[in-house]
Amino acid sequence: MAGIVAAVCSAGATSFVNQKLMVPDRNYIFPFIGGTWSWSYFPLFPWLAYPLAGFAFFYFEEKAIIFFKSQKVVSGIFLAIIFAVVLYFSKTGFETTINLSAYYHHSFWFSMWAFGIVILWSVFWQFLLNRFPKTYAGNFFMWLGKNITSFYIIQWLIIGNIATAIYQTQPLSSFAFWFAGIFAVTALFTWLAGKIKVKLA
Repeated sequence: MAGIVAAVCSAGATSFVNQKLMVPDRNYIFPFIGGTWSWSYFPLFPWLAYPLAGFAFFYFEEKAIIFFKSQKVVSGIFLAIIFAVVLYFSKTGFETTINLSAYYHHSFWFSMWAFGIVILWSVFWQFLLNRFPKTYAGNFFMWLGKNITSFYIIQWLIIGNIATAIYQTQPLSSFAFWFAGIFAVTALFTWLAGKIKVKLA
């Protein structure tokens, strides 16, 4: 519970930190903490909220699963409310994600919207993997979950290097092509990295 409270407080403190504590003429240390400087990416506030939420989820995952299974009506209402809130704020949320300045320095409400999406996404995959536990797709996504840190790093190395060459040159219709290609290459490199790690161990 402390982790959840800390995550929410961290997200909620962002506006206060940005408005009250960030002094414009002291812009060498403070951008790491908060503020809205255009050249400051992923400052402590609001981004501290996400690893804190991850730690909380790690400790509460089993209890949450037991609760959802034993209290189906309450769980259904809870998820329905989250779904409604996520849907209601989707326009604002998506507009924030494509505006880099707003995304890097987003507000408390965007954090709550993101938490809602993660909750729904987690429940969806938990249901899917429990329903189809021995399928190729299920096994693949379970493997992906166990290797998500390596996958994330490799993916961003690929995206970061490609983006500098083709920034704002691709139409939206190419999204599926780039997504599928980068996802497949990232998965392959993640698998190879795992094999190399095992051999070197």
